[in-house]
Amino acid sequence: MIECRTPHFSSRPAGTVIKRIILHCDTSPNEQATINWFANADARASYHVLVGRDGRLYRFVPDLKMAWHAKGHNANSLGLAFSNRNNKQERLTSVQIAVAKGVIQRWLRGFPAITTITTHHDVDPKRKSDPYGAPNFELVTFKELLGQYA
Repeated sequence: MIECRTPHFSSRPAGTVIKRIILHCDTSPNEQATINWFANADARASYHVLVGRDGRLYRFVPDLKMAWHAKGHNANSLGLAFSNRNNKQERLTSVQIAVAKGVIQRWLRGFPAITTITTHHDVDPKRKSDPYGAPNFELVTFKELLGQYA
């Protein structure tokens, strides 16, 4: 895992229980663009992790801290993003899907109160389309993991 710096996170409110995972696409042309953006003072956004096209995993925010990835939904969630343009043309790579499944499995083991895996679009449908802009994204692929840790 590659540790990346971002100032865009905060402590979770006291007593907060992590209950869900929100999946995203970063809409960037490459991983470095996201790394650069999250280091920028104007960004005011972050994910816990980014899964690169080649399967490299980038950590921006520790799991116990609150990343700023889904306005109004950050306190009780973990944010995982795929490096993907979300343009209805670029597909997720098979290695991205495999690595994301591994991260989600680790989170499900570490945070047993997680009962929901959802998307940025599903929590903010008026403003966001990700990760459904990746033609081969199927939420069921990740939701199936919930049953393994129930």
